[in-house]
Amino acid sequence: MPESTFLNGKVRKQSIPVFQLPLEPNAPALKRLLLPQGELAQFYTGDEGIRYMAFIELLPGQVRAIITTKSKKNWFM
Repeated sequence: MPESTFLNGKVRKQSIPVFQLPLEPNAPALKRLLLPQGELAQFYTGDEGIRYMAFIELLPGQVRAIITTKSKKNWFM
């Protein structure tokens, strides 16, 4: 994946591959998924610091998901 750094290495810009469903079993962990509801980009996964971070694009007029849960909170900014 092409990568650039800025601000003395404090900021990293990384291009990640784009996929559509269905995913192959060997698809990389860091990826962009083009879904009918919008794009889902997983751009970090690891044991240290933030364990999982993703960017979600919500398109007007599309339903992202209908989720009912008692223990997980989702934050959209």
